Amino acid sequence: MTQISVIAKESHTLLNQVDSNTVSLSENSVVAVKIPKEDVASITRSGDSAMINLKNGQVIVVENYFSMANPDNSLVF
Repeated sequence: MTQISVIAKESHTLLNQVDSNTVSLSENSVVAVKIPKEDVASITRSGDSAMINLKNGQVIVVENYFSMANPDNSLVF
């Protein structure tokens, strides 16, 4: 499992912190994924979700990352 923190862009408050491979966004957010960026093989889009594919085969799903209702999201490693 990967530690993921979701921080609201507008208020800078912590919205969610999980040890999981899936997280869902409800407003414009910064998604901090606690892995080295060197471990990322690719980032792809599947519908409204960002799929972070790691070199070890693990996939982290950020649901609603590409949502039209909240289009200003960022990933940080």
